Amino acid sequence: MEKVVRAVVLVNSFLLCNAILDLTGTHEIEGVWKSSTILPCIYVPIEDFNQATVVWTLERDQTRVTIIQRDLSGDHTLLTQYRGRVSIQKEIPGNVSLQIKKLEIPDSGHYTCKVTWRAQNDSLITKEVTTTFRVVKVAVSKPIITPGHLGLAVPEGARASLTCSARGSPPISYRWFKGEPGGSAVHLSNQAELVFDPLQSSDVGKYYCQAENRARSLVTEQSDVVQLTVKDLQEPRITSNSIETMVDAATTPDLEEDEDLQRTTHTSRRIEDISHSTTIPDFEEDEDLNKAMPTTAGTEVTTLAPAAPDHEKDEGRDG
Repeated sequence: MEKVVRAVVLVNSFLLCNAILDLTGTHEIEGVWKSSTILPCIYVPIEDFNQATVVWTLERDQTRVTIIQRDLSGDHTLLTQYRGRVSIQKEIPGNVSLQIKKLEIPDSGHYTCKVTWRAQNDSLITKEVTTTFRVVKVAVSKPIITPGHLGLAVPEGARASLTCSARGSPPISYRWFKGEPGGSAVHLSNQAELVFDPLQSSDVGKYYCQAENRARSLVTEQSDVVQLTVKDLQEPRITSNSIETMVDAATTPDLEEDEDLQRTTHTSRRIEDISHSTTIPDFEEDEDLNKAMPTTAGTEVTTLAPAAPDHEKDEGRDG
């Protein structure tokens, strides 16, 4: 009887754990081409039940293949095209979600997360959850026109350019038009850059571009209109007023040079007065003269005394 009771308890416990050990996931997910995504697969860990294996498989075209699996020895990526791009989460216990990087269009398909637990009596419990995943492209954005380094007003004969750029999943195709949208616009080019080399007066006008790519369907966006102009290069004209200004500038003396000239003239006149004087000059009065006469280091300055008056010579004879 006791064996029957133990068996019933064990079965009930197994059924209870089997009901609690359940996987949580998402049925449908979309990922953007060339970006990353995470496919959820989460459970609540229970004591006495240890995670044994985690296996992620992909079913596409009615064929199921194993992408990556985790066991006691670690993680193993089995498909070559997924190596370096897929990994199983392990930071949080019970989180065995799949991360895929650098999404490609062939990554679309049905992904199944299968987890196996081992009980203390070595019995195994396996649960799985399937997610339908699709990789999509981003529709092209409204394009922007960027002029070359000379801008939108360019001298005639120079090189000019207009570049059309838009965001979105590649490949993106471009078209250039001259004229007004909806009017009699002329299709010019299918390149992203429109080049004028050299720019001619006939190139003046309004321009716009279109960008196109295929996401879920074909998407076409149109830019704003820009105006390209040709500016003239004219030689500067010389007028009578400018000639008079140049003449005045050439003939107007420098005030600083005139001050030096005045000081030099004053000094020369002072020296002439001294040389003709018959009396000894007052040194205090000549301080300005000494200051005005520059002296050079190492040069002797000899002062000549004036000649004696005639009456002093006669007294000498009488003696």
